[in-house]
Amino acid sequence: MTYNTMYENLVDNDENTIQGFVAYCLYKHGKREWIRQFETQNQRPPSSDELKTYVSTYTSQPIAAVQTQAAGILAAFADSAINDAKAGIVEDALKGSNWNAIWTGVVSAFVYTVLLLVVLFILKHAGVDVIGIANSVGS
Repeated sequence: MTYNTMYENLVDNDENTIQGFVAYCLYKHGKREWIRQFETQNQRPPSSDELKTYVSTYTSQPIAAVQTQAAGILAAFADSAINDAKAGIVEDALKGSNWNAIWTGVVSAFVYTVLLLVVLFILKHAGVDVIGIANSVGS
């Protein structure tokens, strides 16, 4: 049996490797199904030439169809995963978040005020008249 390049066509040529893997699995699933149907109808496994003929039916259009089907499967999986996780994400986001945000704001405002007072104290002891500068700028 000769080497089948379908893996390279579906996985290596695809920018999205995971989508390529899913497309390759869909191809292999179809091939396996075809082989089982062939064995049922003919009471024997397909020959190498018959397998080559099956593989040769995967021209650019069937390859594109398998890739599109793989993209749809991945999109459906992502949508399902997001929907399954959405309730937990919303619950975690809302759980105690208001009080955490309030305390974070209060603490950060307090720290900022203390730092400003420290800077003003240092400037006053360095001989800088900050209030006089503010009054002259304001008038």
